[in-house]
Amino acid sequence: MIVTDFFAKKINHLFDAYDVDQNGLIEFNDFHSSIERMCNILGVRPTSLAYQSLMAVNTRHWELLITLADSNLDDVITREEFLNWVVMAYDMRDDADIRHAFEEWIFALFDLLDVDGNGHITFREYQIFLRSHNHRYTPEELKQIWLQLDINGDNVVSFGEAVTLLIQFFFSTDETDRGNWFYGIIR
Repeated sequence: MIVTDFFAKKINHLFDAYDVDQNGLIEFNDFHSSIERMCNILGVRPTSLAYQSLMAVNTRHWELLITLADSNLDDVITREEFLNWVVMAYDMRDDADIRHAFEEWIFALFDLLDVDGNGHITFREYQIFLRSHNHRYTPEELKQIWLQLDINGDNVVSFGEAVTLLIQFFFSTDETDRGNWFYGIIR
């Protein structure tokens, strides 16, 4: 794959979202901090079952990401490793093992965003996800993003919609695809 400026920009945007403490590395602590932020926003106590469930899902998400992207096995992911992983996944997107790993990662991410476990991502759940990853948007920007993500206009993002959006985010070079909005506005 030839990495276009836009593709590099959106992957860097995603890296920055995962690098919650903004130290230039994606580490387990970033994932832990994002869940703590989500729980604070939701008013969920660390001793609760809901907290433990969110932490377990987030840990699964982290374990999948570190297994896929940490090429030197040092338990952190650099920006270069992250970009290399995404490019490799793009180049091998038809490989059964890559597709399976990507599907597992999508399941973990969807479970994380679907805070109440009802099988949909609501606007509120999505806002919490963005806030827990250091994204700050105006109410107008949030509405603009949500309109792109809610493909069928039913005010929720279903699992099927999330799969479509994430495949577009990672595997499309078309700058107009709705999936490019999944992690917020790419600036």
